[in-house]
Amino acid sequence: MTVTGTSEAITKLDMEAKAAKQERVNKLLETLSSLDPPKRHQDIQAKRYTGSVLWLQEYERFRVWQHWQDTSIRPENTSNRILQCYGIPGAGKTIVSSMVIDHLLSHYGEQRVAYIYCDYRDKTNQNLLNIMGSILKQHLTVTTKIPDPIVDLLETLQKNGKRVMIKDMLQMLKFVIPQTASHFLCIDALDELDPGPRLELLKALQTEFGSTRIFLTGRPHVVSDVSRILQIPSVDSIQITPNLIDLRAYLSYEIELDRESNPDDMNEQLKEEILDGIVSKAQGM
Repeated sequence: MTVTGTSEAITKLDMEAKAAKQERVNKLLETLSSLDPPKRHQDIQAKRYTGSVLWLQEYERFRVWQHWQDTSIRPENTSNRILQCYGIPGAGKTIVSSMVIDHLLSHYGEQRVAYIYCDYRDKTNQNLLNIMGSILKQHLTVTTKIPDPIVDLLETLQKNGKRVMIKDMLQMLKFVIPQTASHFLCIDALDELDPGPRLELLKALQTEFGSTRIFLTGRPHVVSDVSRILQIPSVDSIQITPNLIDLRAYLSYEIELDRESNPDDMNEQLKEEILDGIVSKAQGM
C-alpha cells in the first residue's frame, strides 16, 4: 500500500471511530429524558400565522422586558431574573412562549437557551427528573464537545444497569449551564404541572440555576405560587391578553384557509358577521 493509500485508510478509520463514538453518545443522551420540547416547539411554530401576536414588538418598549433580556445587566436577586406572563386559558400564552423562544434563539443562540412546554396531558412524564434531563439534553445536543465527566458518568450508570438520578442530573447540569446572566430558560404553562413537580421545579430554579434568566407563563394563580415558593416579595409580570385587532386578524386568517378549498361556502358579508360575533364574545380568549 502506498503512503497516500495508508493515509486515506487511517483517515477513514478515524472518521468511522468518531462516527461510532457520536452514535454511542447520542444513545446515552436519549436516556436523559423522554420529553421532546424541540418537537413540540416545531408543532407550535407551524400553527402560528404570519403576523401572529405582535407581543414582542408591543413589549419591546417596556422596561420590564428590556431589563429582563439585557445580558449586560446582572440581576440583583432572584426576582430580577424572572419574568412571568400570565393569562386566562386561551389567551395565547403558548404562542407567546414560542415567539419568545424564537427571539432568544435568534439573538443568543442554541447554547444559551433551553425551554420546556408543560402539558397536563403528559403528567406522567413531566416530573423533575425528566424536565432537568430535557434541559440538559438540549444543551448537550448543540455543544461542540460534551464534557468527559458527563460521558463517563452516563456510561458508568449504563454499564451498571442504573438509572440517572436527580442528584446525577443536577451534577451534570453544572457542567453545561454557565453561572452567568447570559443563559435563558423558558417554561410554558407552569400551572399544567402537578403541584408536586411544580414545587420541586420552582425550588430547583432558585437553587440550581445561578443567574439564569427565567421566562414563565401560566394562569394567574401561578404568580402567587412563584413568589411564595421562591420566597421573593414580587416578580415582574405581564398579563397576556390578545388585542381585538390581533384576534380579528387570526380569525380572518383561519377563515381564509377554509375558503381556499371551499370558496363558494362563504361571502364577505357572512365572514364579517362571523368576525364581529366571535370577537365581541371572545372575552380575552
